[in-house]
Amino acid sequence: MKNQKKSKKTEKLCGNCSDCCKYVALELDKPTDADDFENIIWYLHHKNVNVYIGWDNKWYLEFITPCQQLNKSGLCKIYEKRPKMCREYQQEDCTKYNDEPAEKFYFKSADDFKKYISNKK
Repeated sequence: MKNQKKSKKTEKLCGNCSDCCKYVALELDKPTDADDFENIIWYLHHKNVNVYIGWDNKWYLEFITPCQQLNKSGLCKIYEKRPKMCREYQQEDCTKYNDEPAEKFYFKSADDFKKYISNKK
């Protein structure tokens, strides 16, 4: 019974969406020299790793990896005791509820990033 209450609450909050539970993003220093650009290219050669520039012009390194606390239905198994970061996340920040992309530029491959660099020159 207790698990059903948690599922209902999670379902209501996020409408069965767990997109924000399927990646980790860490802020990067903005690249300023050739070594920085080479590092980003190296990151992008790895499976399930992306880089993006947010609307705040900050750079992020993203790892596509689901939270281990998602159940088979994609709902949080520890919803009542979820980490602070999860509790503070606002639905307004979710791409599911916005019409515009979450990021200004999104790079899934080294080629994407190289194109971006060549367009900036």
